[in-house]
Amino acid sequence: KPSVGIVRPVFNQNVSGNLLVNVSVNETESGVSSVYNRMENGSGNLTLWTSMTEGPTGFWTYTLSTTAFADGFYNVTINASDFTGNENSSQKQQFEIDNIPPFLNIITQLESQNVSALNLTINGTVAETNKVLNNPQINDTRFSLGSYNSSSGNFTFFNYSVIQDGTVSVRINFTDDAGNSN
Repeated sequence: KPSVGIVRPVFNQNVSGNLLVNVSVNETESGVSSVYNRMENGSGNLTLWTSMTEGPTGFWTYTLSTTAFADGFYNVTINASDFTGNENSSQKQQFEIDNIPPFLNIITQLESQNVSALNLTINGTVAETNKVLNNPQINDTRFSLGSYNSSSGNFTFFNYSVIQDGTVSVRINFTDDAGNSN
């Protein structure tokens, strides 16, 4: 019977958008006749067996649009058959779908305000339901990350340099493990 190894997704990978399911299938006696995949969650099968495309040297692929599924944990199961009718459907891999970007809330509201201060502070919180967030980024080099607590989501940016009179516009960005940005 065919031997199957799941290359992608990797165990507990956090994915969004399109997921390339990539498996290695080998059968040296009669050869591989077909490879299928199926999505499952805790409730059971979500998709029917779907044919995968044979690529170079024993690799088979399928592109799955994760936007059709609710965020959460899933398994992909692979079924490979050889030309003599032997099957192997024992390979599963767990991964997590996360298509929702982090939610950002700026607590320090400076919008449309005249501020006269040498030191400006921007405080806020960020919430992400599924995975760990990377450190926040700001698009203005005059500000530096003062603190970020990944447990509470609280963050602070500080400015310690003189900012010339005029409009200051900043954008704060968080990106989660699946690549979703606010």
